[in-house]
Amino acid sequence: MSIEIKGRWKKGFAHDVHTLGSVYMGADEYGHDRWGTTRSEMGELVYQLKYRDDKSAISKIVDLLGRYKGLETMDAIIPMPSTNKHRKRRAKTDKVDVRALLRLLQRYLNGERKAVSVVKIPTPDEEDQRRFNRERERLIKEHSAHIARIKSLLIQHGVRTPIGRNFPEWLETIGDGLGNELGPNLKTELVREYERLQLVKRQIKEPRQEQKRRIKEEKTKAMEQIITLMQLRGVGPQSSWILVMEFFVWRKFKNRRELAACAGLTPTPYDSGSSQREQGISKAGSRRVRSLMVELGWLWLRYQPDSKLSRWFHSRFGIGKRFRRVGIVALARKLLIALCIALDG
Repeated sequence: MSIEIKGRWKKGFAHDVHTLGSVYMGADEYGHDRWGTTRSEMGELVYQLKYRDDKSAISKIVDLLGRYKGLETMDAIIPMPSTNKHRKRRAKTDKVDVRALLRLLQRYLNGERKAVSVVKIPTPDEEDQRRFNRERERLIKEHSAHIARIKSLLIQHGVRTPIGRNFPEWLETIGDGLGNELGPNLKTELVREYERLQLVKRQIKEPRQEQKRRIKEEKTKAMEQIITLMQLRGVGPQSSWILVMEFFVWRKFKNRRELAACAGLTPTPYDSGSSQREQGISKAGSRRVRSLMVELGWLWLRYQPDSKLSRWFHSRFGIGKRFRRVGIVALARKLLIALCIALDG
C-alpha cells in the first residue's frame, strides 16, 4: 500500500508486487468499505508514505489507519525520493503521484533496496521523552531573545548597562545619552520585557531540577545510559541527556556509517570528470546531535588532552586554525562512535 500526505491524503494498493491496483482518494465511508474489501484479499502489508511539510504526518497517518484491520503487520514506512523527470512540461496529478509511489515500493520489494529509504519512527513514549530537552532549548533561546531586546531598546538611547535584579528601580533614575529622561512608554515596555525575562529564568530552573531528580531516582535504561556518559570528563548532564533521548535510547545502529549518517556527519564528495572536491558534511541528520557533538569535540580536547582521540586530532589537524575547524568535525564523528560503543559495551 502506498500513501501520499499533503493536505488531503490518498492511497493506492496492489494485490502483489507485480501489478498496480486501484487508486483511492479521501477518507469517506465509501473509501473505508472499499479498503476493507481489498484488504481481505491481500496478504502481507508493506506501507509507504510520502510527506512534504509536516514532519509528524507519518506518525499521525499511522495512528489514523490504526483502526483498519491488519495494520499490525506493517513492515516498513518509507518516504519517496524525488522522481521528477527533466521535461519542459510534466503531467502532475494525484493519480500519477500515487502510482509512482507504488512503483517505487514494488522495486523495493523486488530487491532494489536503494530505491527508497526505510524510516524508523520512535514510539509515542520515546517521542514524549524528547520534549524535555527540546523545551529547555526553546526556553534558552527565549532567554537570549529577551536580553537582546532590552539591550537593543536601551542602546537606541545611548544607554549601556548590565541587566541585574534592580533593573526596574534603576530604570527610574537613568537618562539617555544626552541626559534626558527616558520616555514613559519606553520604560513600560522595558519593565514588561524584564518581567518576561524573569519568568523564563524561573521556567529554565524547573526542568533542570526535574532532570536532576529523574537521574537520581529513576532506574530506567535511559537514566543508566545518562549516568554512564556523565562519568566521562567533558560530558555533562545536559549533553548526556540530549544524546540519550535523541539517539541512543530508542535507536539501534547497524554500523558506524549509519550512526554518523543519522547525525549528518558523513562527507559528501563531488567527483565528476576532472572536477574533484569535498562539499562538506551532509547535515542530513539531527541538527541537535550534530551541533552538540562539535561542541563536545572542543570540550574533549580541553578536558581529555591525553586521550587517544585528542592525540590523533593534534597529530593530524594541530597546525593552523582552518585545519582545526575542519578536523573538529572528524573528531566529532569519531567521538560519537566511541560514545555509542561505550554504551553498548
